[in-house]
Amino acid sequence: RDILERYNVKAKTLLEAVMRYSLNTFSDLFSISMFAKELKRQQLPGSKQTISNYLGYLQEVFFLTAHEKFSYSPRQRIMNPKKIYLLDTGFSLLSTNFSENRGKLLENAVAVEMFRRRAECFYYKGRRECDFIIKEGTKPKAAIQVCWELTPKNETRELRGLQEAMNTFAIEEGFILTNDEERELTFESAKIQVMPVWKWLR
Repeated sequence: RDILERYNVKAKTLLEAVMRYSLNTFSDLFSISMFAKELKRQQLPGSKQTISNYLGYLQEVFFLTAHEKFSYSPRQRIMNPKKIYLLDTGFSLLSTNFSENRGKLLENAVAVEMFRRRAECFYYKGRRECDFIIKEGTKPKAAIQVCWELTPKNETRELRGLQEAMNTFAIEEGFILTNDEERELTFESAKIQVMPVWKWLR
C-alpha cells in the first residue's frame, strides 16, 4: 500500500507480479526482457520501462537491492540483467518456491551485509560466474563466491568462477564463504580463503 500511494502506482497487478517474481528469484538474475516476455505470454500488460520503474521503487523502499554486472562500461552495466537480493530474508518465507535452498539464503545474507556496509557490489559473468565483485575507488578489490558447502560436485565450478573473475580484473583477494568451512586453497596460482560466513560477518 505504501508503494502504491508514494509512487502513484496504477498497475497494481503488475507491481504484485514483480514482487512475486523477486520473491522466487532472489540471489539470481532478474531479466526485465525475459519477465516482459513472460507477461506477454500470460497476456498481462507491462512495458520494460514500467517494470524497470517498479524495480526501482522496490529498491527505494528497501524491499530489495540489485547488483549490476561489473563492467567499466556504464552502458554494459545498464544493459545487462541485475542480480536481486531481498533486504529482509524473512520475505523468502512468502516464496512459492518451497524447495529449501540454503546456498541462496546464505548468499542473500552476504548481500544484506554488503548493503549494510555500503559496499559497492557487482556480480561477474563471463564464461563462468562469480557472486560478488567488491569495488573500492575505481578498481575491483575482492571477489567472493558463496555456497553452503564445498563438495566434489561444486568445488571446481566455484573455484573456476572465482579464479576467472580474479584474472579478468587483476584481483588479488579471493574468498569462498560457506556455512562452516575454513581453509586456504591455491587454485591455478590464485590464493583463495575459504571461511564461514559468521566469521566474515564479524
